[in-house]
Parts: sequence; structure tokens; C-alpha cells
Amino acid sequence: MSVQRASVPSGPAPVTLWREELTALGKLTGCAEEMRDASPPQLHRLSKTETLILVPCGTGAYNFSAVPVIASGIAGRRSFRFAAFDYQPGWSEDAAHPMLVNASWSPESASLESYAKGRGLGDCGSSESYVWDGTRFRLVEARAMGGCRGAWHWITTWSATVKN
Repeated sequence: MSVQRASVPSGPAPVTLWREELTALGKLTGCAEEMRDASPPQLHRLSKTETLILVPCGTGAYNFSAVPVIASGIAGRRSFRFAAFDYQPGWSEDAAHPMLVNASWSPESASLESYAKGRGLGDCGSSESYVWDGTRFRLVEARAMGGCRGAWHWITTWSATVKN
């Protein structure tokens, strides 16, 4: 299977969220309480008009969760929607409410990563890698290791070729 990656523009970082926008994100995601004591949401440019926002939504001993949201529009008047995925991320409650674990954005590869540790050592769990196709995030690799046995080479359960 092949996936077409959208071109992600370089340039200045997106404008920081306004207080009203943070309130709206807390209501949309249901993470208002978790956002109070967390680091600010991460913003990453996807296009000239769209920004990926990773909204913090809970922490554990070695995993932290984030809700991926797409913002459109200009600072102070942005509209928000849950990010769409072709394959539901592993910790999502349902397809309409995606949840990522230990999420990170790589601007070099224009990829969104999720990595859920089964225990602190990190020798078991699951990980997914997605690329933005201009409309939604497409799964390009998934790995898992169900048993916590000190094995560092997780099993690849899904793989796709990325086209630029």
C-alpha cells in the first residue's frame, strides 16, 4: 500500500493560542481539567491555513495522552475539529475522538508519532506513525510488542510506502 504525503510548508511557528481558544479546546476535547496543570498544547503547521494542535489530556507514570485537533483560520478566531485518521489510534475511545500517547510531530518527515509504553522500561506496548495527506492522517507504520520480556525489536504489524 502507498500513501501520498502532503507538502508541509516551512516558515514561522503558528501563533500561540489565545485564552478563549484554549477554553474552546478544553470544551471540545473534554480535557479542560487536565490542561490546567499541563504544558501548553503543541502547535505544528500542516498547511498555510491548517495547524495541528496536540492538546494534553492526562498523564501517568510514563505515558501522557494528547488529543490531536486541527485548527483553521487566523489567531483569535480559529475553528477547531478533531483530526481525522484512516486508522483509529490505539488509545482512542471512538473514531470521532482520537487519542494519542506520548505524541510527537517530526517536521523533517512531516509525521505524527504515537508511542504507548506497556511499562516504564519501554520493552512492550505499541507505536504508530502517521503522515498528513492534506485531509487526514494516514497510518504508515504500526509496531507492537504484547509481552514485556526485554525485547527491543517490536513486531511490525502495518507498513505502507510514503510518496511525496
